[in-house]
Amino acid sequence: MTGIEVVKAIKKEKGISNAELARELGYASASGVRERLERASDKNPPKDMAVDTLVRYLEALGYELCVREQGKAKPAYTISKRG
Repeated sequence: MTGIEVVKAIKKEKGISNAELARELGYASASGVRERLERASDKNPPKDMAVDTLVRYLEALGYELCVREQGKAKPAYTISKRG
Protein backbone atom coordinates (compact mmCIF):
# COMPACT_ATOMS: atom_id res chain seq x y z
CA MET A 1 0.00 0.00 0.00
CA THR A 2 1.06 3.56 -0.61
CA GLY A 3 0.90 6.22 2.08
CA ILE A 4 -2.15 7.75 0.40
CA GLU A 5 -3.89 4.37 0.36
CA VAL A 6 -3.15 3.87 4.07
CA VAL A 7 -4.58 7.28 5.00
CA LYS A 8 -7.69 6.65 2.87
CA ALA A 9 -8.19 3.23 4.48
CA ILE A 10 -7.89 4.66 8.01
CA LYS A 11 -10.33 7.49 7.16
CA LYS A 12 -12.84 4.97 5.82
CA GLU A 13 -12.40 2.60 8.78
CA LYS A 14 -12.89 5.42 11.29
CA GLY A 15 -15.58 7.25 9.30
CA ILE A 16 -13.55 10.47 9.16
CA SER A 17 -14.34 13.04 6.47
CA ASN A 18 -11.84 15.24 4.65
CA ALA A 19 -13.26 18.22 6.58
CA GLU A 20 -12.66 16.52 9.95
CA LEU A 21 -9.11 15.57 8.99
CA ALA A 22 -8.49 19.11 7.70
CA ARG A 23 -9.54 20.53 11.09
CA GLU A 24 -7.17 18.13 12.90
CA LEU A 25 -4.35 19.23 10.59
CA GLY A 26 -5.14 22.93 11.10
CA TYR A 27 -6.21 23.51 7.47
CA ALA A 28 -8.77 26.21 6.71
CA SER A 29 -10.79 23.86 4.49
CA ALA A 30 -11.04 20.28 3.28
CA SER A 31 -9.65 21.16 -0.16
CA GLY A 32 -6.03 20.68 1.01
CA VAL A 33 -6.79 17.16 2.19
CA ARG A 34 -8.79 16.37 -0.94
CA GLU A 35 -5.97 17.67 -3.14
CA ARG A 36 -3.40 15.51 -1.37
CA LEU A 37 -5.49 12.31 -1.30
CA GLU A 38 -7.42 12.43 -4.56
CA ARG A 39 -5.56 14.40 -7.18
CA ALA A 40 -2.15 12.93 -6.33
CA SER A 41 -3.45 9.43 -7.06
CA ASP A 42 -4.90 10.58 -10.41
CA LYS A 43 -1.44 11.38 -11.78
CA ASN A 44 0.35 8.94 -14.04
CA PRO A 45 2.34 7.52 -12.33
CA PRO A 46 0.56 8.28 -9.03
CA LYS A 47 2.43 10.62 -6.70
CA ASP A 48 2.62 9.49 -3.08
CA MET A 49 3.06 11.60 0.05
CA ALA A 50 6.41 12.67 1.42
CA VAL A 51 7.23 10.91 4.69
CA ASP A 52 6.83 14.06 6.80
CA THR A 53 3.37 14.67 5.31
CA LEU A 54 2.37 11.04 5.87
CA VAL A 55 3.48 11.27 9.53
CA ARG A 56 1.41 14.46 10.04
CA TYR A 57 -1.69 12.85 8.54
CA LEU A 58 -1.24 9.63 10.53
CA GLU A 59 -0.77 11.51 13.80
CA ALA A 60 -3.90 13.59 13.07
CA LEU A 61 -5.75 10.27 12.66
CA GLY A 62 -4.33 8.87 15.91
CA TYR A 63 -1.69 6.59 14.33
CA GLU A 64 2.09 6.51 14.20
CA LEU A 65 4.61 5.36 11.61
CA CYS A 66 6.86 2.54 12.82
CA VAL A 67 9.88 0.96 11.14
CA ARG A 68 10.78 -2.64 11.85
CA GLU A 69 13.12 -5.21 10.41
CA GLN A 70 11.39 -7.59 8.01
CA GLY A 71 10.19 -10.71 9.80
CA LYS A 72 10.38 -9.09 13.25
CA ALA A 73 7.29 -8.25 15.27
CA LYS A 74 8.65 -5.41 17.40
CA PRO A 75 9.15 -1.99 15.77
CA ALA A 76 12.71 -0.72 16.01
CA TYR A 77 11.90 2.95 15.38
CA THR A 78 8.92 5.28 15.45
CA ILE A 79 8.91 8.29 13.14
CA SER A 80 7.27 11.35 14.67
CA LYS A 81 6.95 15.04 13.87
CA ARG A 82 7.47 15.69 17.58
CA GLY A 83 11.05 14.44 17.41
